[in-house]
Amino acid sequence: MILCALFATATTIAAQTSAHFSHLDILFAGDLMQHESQLNAARQSDGTYSFSPCYRHIKEYVSEADIAIANLETTIAGKPYSGYPMF
Repeated sequence: MILCALFATATTIAAQTSAHFSHLDILFAGDLMQHESQLNAARQSDGTYSFSPCYRHIKEYVSEADIAIANLETTIAGKPYSGYPMF
């Protein structure tokens, strides 16, 4: 199923440009996790979060991929968040 979606996306990208593609760079990453200490470190004074520092070492690789897919493995439903190991 995922490969079908990737193929459809690649076909759409190729059809919308005049460039001829000889290859497609796909990046897969797994388990982007956020524990309570990471959430606390990313919290900004205005109540938002910035995780940019967490990904500064891989930003170049992700940006160079034509398609990048990562598995977000953390709670995003809101409070009460208890943290590791009780997600």
